[in-house]
Order: sequence, then structure tokens, then C-alpha cells
Amino acid sequence: MHREQGNPQHHGDGHGGWWPRHVAHHGEDHYHYVRTHLIVTEEELPRVEHLLEGRVRIQERHHDSRLGLVLLDLDEHDVEHRPVPGLVDELHEGWEQEVVPQAVPNHVFGPCSHLHLNGSSPEPTDWAPEALPPLEQAGQPGEGIVVALLDTGFDEDKEYSWFGGRVTGDAEAPITDRFGRLLPNAGHGTFVAGVVTRYAPGARVLVKRVFDDDGIVDDWTAATTLADLADADPTVHVVNMSIGAFARRDRGMLACDRAIGYVKFRRPDMVLVAAAGNDSRRPLVISPVSHPANCPSIMAVAALDSSTAIASFSNRGINPIGGQIDVAGPGVDVYSSWPMPTRYRRLSGTSMATPHAAGVAVLLAEANPAVRGAALGRLLTATARRLASLPSADVGAGIVQAP
Repeated sequence: MHREQGNPQHHGDGHGGWWPRHVAHHGEDHYHYVRTHLIVTEEELPRVEHLLEGRVRIQERHHDSRLGLVLLDLDEHDVEHRPVPGLVDELHEGWEQEVVPQAVPNHVFGPCSHLHLNGSSPEPTDWAPEALPPLEQAGQPGEGIVVALLDTGFDEDKEYSWFGGRVTGDAEAPITDRFGRLLPNAGHGTFVAGVVTRYAPGARVLVKRVFDDDGIVDDWTAATTLADLADADPTVHVVNMSIGAFARRDRGMLACDRAIGYVKFRRPDMVLVAAAGNDSRRPLVISPVSHPANCPSIMAVAALDSSTAIASFSNRGINPIGGQIDVAGPGVDVYSSWPMPTRYRRLSGTSMATPHAAGVAVLLAEANPAVRGAALGRLLTATARRLASLPSADVGAGIVQAP
């Protein structure tokens, strides 16, 4: 269902731009969150329910035993008077040693004009990729490897499709505002799938739609989808996450952090790559790596231009509590597939650099059958080409190199 777009709200949780009404902005810590959602650990649920009793009504409870978490859907009227960030701060007053958060907002991933201004809007182009060999032809690069994309879905036009049946999963759906205008991330998944497919036409590409109809990805949805991939059969070898955002007190996102831990336990042969973020305004402003890429278990990917200079919007590994850049990839004026009838466009952003790294990881996995999971991530950095003129804080081990 397409939710009503809202105007900035009171209580310090307002936001502007195209953000829908169910998303709010916390100015002090500079993050977005679902207005009526609260995520709590299962062990602290009774305590949280007691503290909310008589003040904020709980409409629904969504449990995920794999993550050990519960998503509380709160009454919309009640949170207008008691916004979720204030509730979280109040709850944590009793947890004096807050190393790992026990109750957090449901953080939101998604483009924001002041965060993503330098990641260009898609531009039409006459460019077209070379035709791929028939799907049934043996020996194509990436054969036997499964790569999953957490994104907007993908568009495969039956008559003119370039993918040729290589990509499966959830379909793209129009992501528009209430005036019918396409939002910046519409077509994003089709674009990312095209980059991966050009590297590894023999791989199986599975696209999971985590964006809703308003172009929003929330922590809970991304986390449960990631856990589903860990439970999937056949095994997913590489996961591409071209998403990112800030979080409360820059401590990560509870649901995604739990899901990453579940992946490490359930599928240690899976490697995760994620966009470092487009929040910088170089040279004046340089921002730290976004979540979830700043998790030590995820390969964070920076963006380079055609001259291998760091992109002006690409984030840096400057966060003292984590979040280094691991590798870099082409991320400025990248050409790839786009939903019909446009077919092809060009884009810039760390979202575009990330599938370059994922594509190379697929090729390395095919060439090295015994190397999986964290070892595959280490191989990705070990085989990257060093960029002596750029600091590792910007580009990590260097630009990814196909074997």
C-alpha cells in the first residue's frame, strides 16, 4: 500500500523531502526510523512492556526467534506524543552499562537529499552491453555460484530482456511519491543485477526485494531477509547490499547486527558486501562508513571514478569504533541495465561500486572452490590492486580485480 507522504513533524522527529509519513527523522543523532516501530530483545520484552503500559499501546508483536528479537508496532497516536527515540532513551536509563542496545528504533535505509546529493540521479544513455551467450552454454564465468541482492527487485522484460533468464527473484515495482514521480532508488535493483551479471553471466543471481512501495528499507525487513537467505537452499555464496544509513548513537542496527551473527553461525560459507555510503562532500566533509557496511563481518566498498580517484561522495573509514573500508570499485558514471522501456542508464554511488566487488567475489569463488565466507573476503582484499596515491582509509586494500 502506498502510504501518504507527510510534512515535517513536531517533537524533533520531523523530516523533509520525499520521505513518507510513516518515517521520522531524529536530528540530534541524524538517523531515520519507522515512526511506530520499536525493536527489543526477547529477554527484555517483559520489562519493556511494563514500562510502556498505560503510556504507549502495543498494537502488534512480531517475533523472530532466529534473531532473538521482537518488533513492536506501537499506536500511531501515542507515539505522536511520545516519539520512539525518547522512549528508547528512557528505557536505557535503567541499563547503565549499555554496551549492546536492548531496545532500539527500527532504523531506515534509503536515499536522503542531503546524504546522497552527489550520487547522481540516473541518466538515459545510448550505451548497451555486449550480448551474453545463451544461458545453456557451459563454462560461463561464475558458473555454480549463487549471489543474492537485497534491493528493489529486478525487471526482466520478456521480449527485450538482456538478462536472458539468469536473474530470478522479486520483480521491480514502481517506487513513486504521491504525485506519481519516480523516487531516486526506482530501478536500483535492476541496475545492480546488471553489473553483477556482466561479471559473472554463469552465476545464479537472486534478487530479494527489501524496499517497500515508498522506497524504504527498514532494519527489521533487511535483517529477516538476510536470515531467510541464510536458511535458503541452495547455499547463497555472496550477498550484495547496496544500502546504508546512520543509526542511533552510531552503534549499529540491532536487527541487522543479529542477522549478521546468524549468518556467521548458519552459513559461514557466505560473504557479505555492502556500500560504504554516499554521505561525504569532499574535500570539505568526509563521513564515516554507513551501516551495515561498518560491521567488521561485512566487506565495505568505496567508490572510485574512471581515473581511480576517490569519488567525492564516498565515505571513509574514520569511525574509531569500527567501519573501515575493505576494497573499492568503479562508482562514478557506471552504465548498466534499467527497467523497461529505458533499458540502460548510468548512475554514480557506492551502490554502483558494490556489485563490482560482488561480481569479482563470485569469480574468485568459482576459481577457488575451497575458499568461502570470511576466507573469500580475505582473498578479495588480497587480490585487489593497491592504489599508492590513496590512503587505505579511503580505498582499503585497493580496487577489486577479476581473476
